[in-house]
Amino acid sequence: DIDIMMPRDDYNKLLLLRKELEDTNYRIASLDDDGYYCPYAKLYDNRTTVWEVKRFPFLIGVWVDIFPMDLSNGIQKFERESVAKFSKKVNHFEKSIAAYTVSDFCSMFKEHHFKTVFDSFVSLICYRPFKKHYVARLKDFIAEIQKQTGDNYILYYKDSVVRSYPKSYFNKTLVMPFEDFLVKIPAHYHEILT
Repeated sequence: DIDIMMPRDDYNKLLLLRKELEDTNYRIASLDDDGYYCPYAKLYDNRTTVWEVKRFPFLIGVWVDIFPMDLSNGIQKFERESVAKFSKKVNHFEKSIAAYTVSDFCSMFKEHHFKTVFDSFVSLICYRPFKKHYVARLKDFIAEIQKQTGDNYILYYKDSVVRSYPKSYFNKTLVMPFEDFLVKIPAHYHEILT
C-alpha cells in the first residue's frame, strides 16, 4: 500500500476539501466521522467496500492512509512522553468505539481467549458509555500538539514508537515510479523508512 505524510497545516487544508469531493467517487474519512476508528485520515474510493477491522463496524472503500506530521522540538524525552500520551488516548478512544456481538464473545470463549473476553467486556462497560468523552479527549490532545513548534516533524500513530524527522528531510524531493504513476517522495526517504 501507499501512505502519505504531510505537514499538519496541509493536512488540515486537505480535510477542508471533504465537501468538494461529494460529487466525485472519493471521500475523506476522519475523526469527524462517527464510528471512524483511526487518528489519521483515509482518502478512499466510495465505489468499493472494505470492513477493515471487525470490532470497528465502519465501512470504507479502498484507501490511502494520510498521516499528519506535527512540529516538534526534537527533545527525545519530550517526544517519548508526548507520543506515549497520544498512544494512551488513542487506546481509550478505540475501546470506546469498539463493538462486540454475542457471537464474538462466544468465539473468544471457545478459543480460550479469556483475557480478550475480559478486556472486551471492560471496553463495553467502562469505555463505550463514555464514547463522546474519549473522542473529545483525543481531539483536544490533537489540538494541543498542533501548538508545538520546532525544527522536527513528529508522526503520531496508534503505537508508542517515536517517529521524528528533521524538517530538512522534506525540503527536496525525488520523482519515483509507483505502479503506473510518478510520485514525489522526500529525498531522504531511506532515513525516513529505516
